Amino acid sequence: MQVCFRRFARFLKVKFVSAHQDIIAKHYSLCKVYSTSVKNMSVEIQTPSVRGLSSIFPPHTVCGMKVLDRDAFRKEITVPSIFVTVDKVGEVIKLIKQNECLLKMDNLQPVQDEGKDKIILLNPDSYEEKYLKIRQCFKKVDINSVSWRKITVTYENWNSQDIFKAILPPNTPGNISGYSIIGHIIHVNLKTELLDFKYVIGQVLLDKHPNIRTVVNKSQIIENEFRSLNFELLAGVPEYEVLVKENHSQFAFDFSKVFWNPRLVKERERIFKNIDSGDLVYDVFAGVGPFAIPLAKQKCQVHANDLNPDSYKWLCHNANLNKVTQYVRAYNLDGKVFIQTIAKLDFLFWMRDRKQLEACSCFNEFASCALVL
Repeated sequence: MQVCFRRFARFLKVKFVSAHQDIIAKHYSLCKVYSTSVKNMSVEIQTPSVRGLSSIFPPHTVCGMKVLDRDAFRKEITVPSIFVTVDKVGEVIKLIKQNECLLKMDNLQPVQDEGKDKIILLNPDSYEEKYLKIRQCFKKVDINSVSWRKITVTYENWNSQDIFKAILPPNTPGNISGYSIIGHIIHVNLKTELLDFKYVIGQVLLDKHPNIRTVVNKSQIIENEFRSLNFELLAGVPEYEVLVKENHSQFAFDFSKVFWNPRLVKERERIFKNIDSGDLVYDVFAGVGPFAIPLAKQKCQVHANDLNPDSYKWLCHNANLNKVTQYVRAYNLDGKVFIQTIAKLDFLFWMRDRKQLEACSCFNEFASCALVL
């Protein structure tokens, strides 16, 4: 028994060693092939490193900037480029886009004139990452050489998110992409950790959005009676009267004096789907009319109320602006008073006919609700 076991153990050892040696030999052979391939292509891949290729990212020297210095973003970068005859430009661009290698930067044309022909600029990071695949694609259209050229990029060539990543220190918490646009105003809600950079953030947002004239930051939670925002001007001009288009309607209002939340657009659309043309609607907290005006356009009879005198003023203005004054009756009352007077009297009248009562809707700004009298 013991003799058989020792023979079996020696057999396994021999087989294992033999298999292990085969694996090593194959691995060594593959390494030689890979080494030869890398050696053959290293001349061209290493060329940009020798020439001082920089990442297409703003200079590291702008990190921590609190006062915007646009000139500090000027930088020279080296990018791969190919020379293409005019008749092949469309075909080559298609191949480059399929491989996601086109150099895309703001205010920079990746296809440039070179005499009668064209020069196409490539993204250096994507080019090196997909080198072999790209070279094979280029050979199909008879492009055998890629040259590296230096170009100068400036503040105008980076978008706001690239600039924020460069300016803010590493591991800085907070997200600047979650801002709201209301007409010509950008409204941000910056975390405490970002307040030291609030003015440079505001200026960058102003620069990078051509239709924006004002950038504000929410300074406190909404605590006042009329639910209007308290905010601080970060950049631009203190002009708060805006014109907003939503749900095929126009709304004019003073953003500094009324409540408006563009993120409720989906909720508003949901409400509209539950109300039919011709329904009687009571909007207890109507604001400037984001519910009342579109419903009036559906030929609903709308009783719209808001306690805020400014909201009431703009509600009336928007009914006229959208030509639905015949369908909107506006009130400037406390919500409780509105329910106990206007709505209650109408409900008592409508209760004489239960079928007509079923066609009556009452809701607040966030959802439809039952009315208890």
